[in-house]
Amino acid sequence: MLYPEMLPLSIQLREGTREMHRMAENTAFMRQFFAARMPITTYRLFLVQLHRIYSALESPAALIQSHSVLRNIYDPA
Repeated sequence: MLYPEMLPLSIQLREGTREMHRMAENTAFMRQFFAARMPITTYRLFLVQLHRIYSALESPAALIQSHSVLRNIYDPA
């Protein structure tokens, strides 16, 4: 049996966020989204917010690539 800290990061993240994902997926917002019943203005705002989040996450890519530990999990795909 592996200790939690020995598990791959992807599994640690999946297991560590499982309950929060379940809760998020059951909000009224996400039910509207999955049912394609979200007003277009709400959907546009959602996309703008996602763009900001992903831009912030992707901006330190050069730093991650050169970091001795983080470069092991960097995947530009």
